[in-house]
Amino acid sequence: MKKMKNVFIMLVLIGVMNIAGCQSFEQAFDIEQTQATQQPETTSETVKDVQMQRGMTEAEQAYFLQAKPNIEQIITDINSVTEIITNASDINVWKEAIPYAENCIKLGGELENLQGTEESKVISELVQLFGYNVRHGYENFIESLETANTEKLQDWFQINMKDIFICLYEVGAYAQEGKTIQEQMKEEMRDLLNEEEIESIVFLSGSNFVTFQLEASDTSTGLIKIYEILSLMAKKEFYEYLDISFGVKNNDGFVFLKVDMTSQTRNQIDFDTFEWVDIPETADSYTDKF
Repeated sequence: MKKMKNVFIMLVLIGVMNIAGCQSFEQAFDIEQTQATQQPETTSETVKDVQMQRGMTEAEQAYFLQAKPNIEQIITDINSVTEIITNASDINVWKEAIPYAENCIKLGGELENLQGTEESKVISELVQLFGYNVRHGYENFIESLETANTEKLQDWFQINMKDIFICLYEVGAYAQEGKTIQEQMKEEMRDLLNEEEIESIVFLSGSNFVTFQLEASDTSTGLIKIYEILSLMAKKEFYEYLDISFGVKNNDGFVFLKVDMTSQTRNQIDFDTFEWVDIPETADSYTDKF
């Protein structure tokens, strides 16, 4: 019983994060958010109009139009699962979420098998990976409930759901802009960073962690650069899930400043009042060797 109580506490915390992530994804795609008086006649027209302006090719648009209904329904079902299990601490009540989980498995499998063409390779690989993670994750969820396996349930919270939401952000970013998150990030940083700093950005698809190696002559200059990056990233919802680590070196290559911020910390910052001098106190980890 003590283990199950600990699992429930973890679930509440992650559940809140998951619902926020789903809502962000829906808003980014304008999924069911547009007022009726503003809607075109069909959902297809809505998506086509948005994507034509954002950079996806016709082949990518056509592929995404096939995937979008399943993605939308999976988001709805994830929210239904989350609502059920965050409103009760009884594992038998949690089993009421199984029909939604089963639908996630079905729809995830369909996305996993939704083949694209060479022209739609990037978006199709992202969608297929999302489908796999949804199917695999909710198979683990159902098995953990049916066997009352708290360790497996914790794995679902900590690993499976994390993978699902990373994929959601990556699919959403590409569908919006026709570029991967890494491509968007490097492109948007060109006004702030030099080429060496841009090339040193480390971010891998499927991860929620990005590192920056910056150059500066002193602490204040380094903090201003970090502030500018944080401010830029705060303007796009598809960066909000990323944990960030900054390293700042001087002209001799000596790393004198290190700043780490989790996504939770960054998302709580009010950039209307936040200034670069606030970074040391706000950061999850701060080291200044000057």
